Amino acid sequence: MARRGELASAVLVAAASLTPSLLPKTAMVQGVVTGIAAVAGYALGSAARWMLGPVRQRIAESTRARLGWVLLGGATCWLVPAAWQGQVWQQELALSVGQTDPPPTNAVVALLIAAAMLVVAVAAARLMRVTTRWATRWLARLLPQWLAVTAAVAVVTAGTAVVTYQAVSNGLLAPTDQSFRLVDREASPNTPAPADPLRSGGPGSLVAWSTLGRAGREFVALPSPTGGQRPIRVYAGIDSAVDLGQRANLVVAELERTGGLSRPVVCVVIPTGTGWVDPTAVRALEAQWGGESAIASMQYSYLPSVLSLVIDRLRVDAAARALIGAVVRRWATLPAEGRPKLVLFGESLGSHGIEVAMHGVPQAESLVSGILLVGPPNSNPTWSRLVSQRDAGSPMLAPVVNGGRSVRFWAGPEMPRYDRTMDPWPEPISGPRLLYLQHPSDPIVWWSPSLLWSRPGWVAERTIVSRAPPLRWRPIVTFWQIMGDAVFSMEVPKGHGHRYGGEMSAAWAAVAPRTVL
Repeated sequence: MARRGELASAVLVAAASLTPSLLPKTAMVQGVVTGIAAVAGYALGSAARWMLGPVRQRIAESTRARLGWVLLGGATCWLVPAAWQGQVWQQELALSVGQTDPPPTNAVVALLIAAAMLVVAVAAARLMRVTTRWATRWLARLLPQWLAVTAAVAVVTAGTAVVTYQAVSNGLLAPTDQSFRLVDREASPNTPAPADPLRSGGPGSLVAWSTLGRAGREFVALPSPTGGQRPIRVYAGIDSAVDLGQRANLVVAELERTGGLSRPVVCVVIPTGTGWVDPTAVRALEAQWGGESAIASMQYSYLPSVLSLVIDRLRVDAAARALIGAVVRRWATLPAEGRPKLVLFGESLGSHGIEVAMHGVPQAESLVSGILLVGPPNSNPTWSRLVSQRDAGSPMLAPVVNGGRSVRFWAGPEMPRYDRTMDPWPEPISGPRLLYLQHPSDPIVWWSPSLLWSRPGWVAERTIVSRAPPLRWRPIVTFWQIMGDAVFSMEVPKGHGHRYGGEMSAAWAAVAPRTVL
């Protein structure tokens, strides 16, 4: 007999996944999110069926069948208006971030993808059950029945886990890792080696152009701002030195070679997972200082930040400690009266590394004068602590900490009335100025494993975001919705999602004003 109760549960949870989240989704992403929700709903229905087993046995078979059809029919009737309303919400989300309306067929395509995922998942689960029963019968010849059942479940579960891991590791992660390595080493015909000796990879550089990696080559080859001095940009790629320590020392050596330590401002950048340095941040700082600047960075991975965050989060922390530590140690040897302004910049995963380094590198807090952190992941330790200690009455989406003396948060154009970035910002009593850019629609900032079981405070605050539809938290479902948003968080206009280019000039003016020397 078809398990109509489990299907009804799957349909209801799938309908819940069509409610709005942070960003509009493509049909494929929405289909995957809805498919995961449907599988979770089916599992919940199966668990409920098992727990209610004794009660079900007291009900006649015909009555159970009719009840199953009623549940499935009611759930299906609920799914239809939910899909229609979901499409309306997607249009509202698109409007809130300045995108065009999604095609009306998206809802149908998403449901078809979700149905296919549910069929595959149920088939896989039934295959596991059949295999477990076969293993139980075979083991029962050698072991007591209870032990045979336990051993069969353990063997099948472990075997499935091993096969899944090997499929993901060898079939997905290994090829992905290799492909990103090849892309990283691929030279772009549009970025020839610079002729400027003030750039890594140029004449006299201690770093070979071929070792910078794709992101490093793009960084040093960015056009200089018009007028003023030629800015200094130094970089070391993964292939520039054998380990993080040598790579960091190579960056410091490049700063010394180019005269970067004599510029009025020096910025150390901890890049994203691929080694990418945001060009808008670079241009904004250089333009503000008329090119009288030096920007230094180094690569620690060639995987995107999302993959690095999941697979190897510790690597960025080690890289940040190595690079910031090397610069700070050299900084401490400079005469105090002639030291330039030292500022730090980290975007996405890079912001996590800077937070860790600021607590792990001696003298860092006393020597660094400004820190700009963009799109910080929810797991950032300092960000989490500051948000939890925010002043009473200030929202999580735009916290105020200690009146904004040392730390400020900027929510961007989605919450213009909470914009404090351009307010007078006096020098902190001690330590550097710290500014966070965090869009309310940035899933990198708001995604957390705790979304599986806990409703965060920022969900209710979505009502104060301009033009955004309300967000309804659902256990399990919201976790996957926000994760789905992260997939295309860069595919939205500036000022939304994980795109912060439009705010860089104002942010640098607040963190490292040229008039404060």
